[in-house]
Amino acid sequence: MKIKREYVLQLAAEIETKRRSLGLSFTEIAALSGVDASQVNRVCHGHFRTMNPSVVQICNSLGLSVRDSEPVAPQRLVRALCALWDGTPEDEERLVTLLTLLGHMKTGAPQS
Repeated sequence: MKIKREYVLQLAAEIETKRRSLGLSFTEIAALSGVDASQVNRVCHGHFRTMNPSVVQICNSLGLSVRDSEPVAPQRLVRALCALWDGTPEDEERLVTLLTLLGHMKTGAPQS
């Protein structure tokens, strides 16, 4: 899930502050989180655009929580969507429309 740049920068700053306060290197965070050290380096410097599992694992290993308003799509959901999508922009639009309609049905909101 793509997230706002401001949140990326805020989260990266929180991660870096926590890393320094604990006196941990990127390699040590990698060992704690199970994420490759080069990826840890990129995340700590704000070089990410989605709230992916690596970012979440790094946050969890440092005891940082990820904002509830920025949910992470479970891998099961991502795999299911990828299995449905044929890779075309037209099919992307159809799937987005279908999910939007499902959301309206779920919340009881009027359909447009």
